[in-house]
Amino acid sequence: MLHTIALIEDDSDLREIISQHLTQACFTVKAYSIASLFLKEIDELSPSAVVLDLTLPDYDGFEICKIIRNSVLTRNLPIIIISGRTKESDKILGLEIGADDYLAKPFSCRELEARLKAVLRRNKHDRSGMRIINNWVSIDLRRHLLVVNNEIMELTPCEFKIMILLSEQPGWVYSRDQILQRLWGNGKIVIDRTIDVHITHLREKLGQQAKILKNIRGAGYRLE
Repeated sequence: MLHTIALIEDDSDLREIISQHLTQACFTVKAYSIASLFLKEIDELSPSAVVLDLTLPDYDGFEICKIIRNSVLTRNLPIIIISGRTKESDKILGLEIGADDYLAKPFSCRELEARLKAVLRRNKHDRSGMRIINNWVSIDLRRHLLVVNNEIMELTPCEFKIMILLSEQPGWVYSRDQILQRLWGNGKIVIDRTIDVHITHLREKLGQQAKILKNIRGAGYRLE
């Protein structure tokens, strides 16, 4: 699964250099020159992480960091600050208000890439018993619940098994036969339309996040 990175940097040359490098490193990059547009699009974008400059035309980067951390929908979103402010006090402030990392300019794009991968790994495993799908959807493995936009959704045993299977390899297409095998093995004869019914119920519970559950015509289903 490709991670989407929101890059907020007003220097057009640096923005282009970072975007090109991260794209070559198999990230999807959405770049912004102003923070207000990022804030407008953040819910629809659903980024995996934010790379944030501090000195922006319309906002101070510290304020953007606070906005992200104060929202229940984005409070776990990884943030890496990139800045020409090299004072220790600036670095400490950035980390104290919620940034996961602070990278002083100038820096190498390879170092930024490595730090991004590190914060994404930490974020994936930062909640015990939770399988995080994206910033708005996660699975409670212990209680067999779906958490969508910070709301708890009850799952039937079959719905839970389907979500667990699809989330094992996001982006991978699972056929109806594979899903049936996971649900009932070879010991029960079930028509494959049963899967469609469970998928429909899951989409209803996902609500606005239902777009992550894709029907690949003639092939099966995948989770994005």
